[in-house]
Amino acid sequence: MITVKRSLLSEDEVAARLDTLARRYSVPRDCYDDSAAHLMSHFDAMKWVSLCAQLKATKRRRKESE
Repeated sequence: MITVKRSLLSEDEVAARLDTLARRYSVPRDCYDDSAAHLMSHFDAMKWVSLCAQLKATKRRRKESE
């Protein structure tokens, strides 16, 4: 049985993890969308897509709270 734990990260933590993956795969800086996933291994692509979704959600929550 595989258990997956997903925790909410801050906007800065998500951006830092995306930056790490972006450097590894030479993705242009601040290009945080799903289209860059095709450049990555399957595992890293899944992380990328998940982190992009988290970044969008944290930005949306921040804007709604303002």
